[in-house]
Amino acid sequence: MVNAIDRYAKENSVQPADSQLIVLAADSQATPTYKRLIRGQSAIWVTFKQILNVKVDLLNREAIAAPFMQRTLQNLAKELECDVQDVRVYIYKSSQNGVVLHVYHKTRPVRQMELSEVFTDSF
Repeated sequence: MVNAIDRYAKENSVQPADSQLIVLAADSQATPTYKRLIRGQSAIWVTFKQILNVKVDLLNREAIAAPFMQRTLQNLAKELECDVQDVRVYIYKSSQNGVVLHVYHKTRPVRQMELSEVFTDSF
């Protein structure tokens, strides 16, 4: 994801801090979908393959990552006591902290999230 943030920033002639990815649920099962966000532009839907910058995911990374993201979205929805489709995780790059994840309920920022939370069963 960091490589995608850098690549999208370069393609759009902006700093990496002005490039973000958003992970959100496509449905009530929390199937993860993705948007690319560049400061000053509308968000654009992207696929996992586009994030990876590959035509074919030979290593099947999406199938490996999707259950972790799905479970994270479901856990966040429980924590926020909201519909899973109202949860957003913004991923961006910070010069001080590397990759930063922020949880949003619709458009309201809730909290910063640690990457390790994506790989655990509960918070």
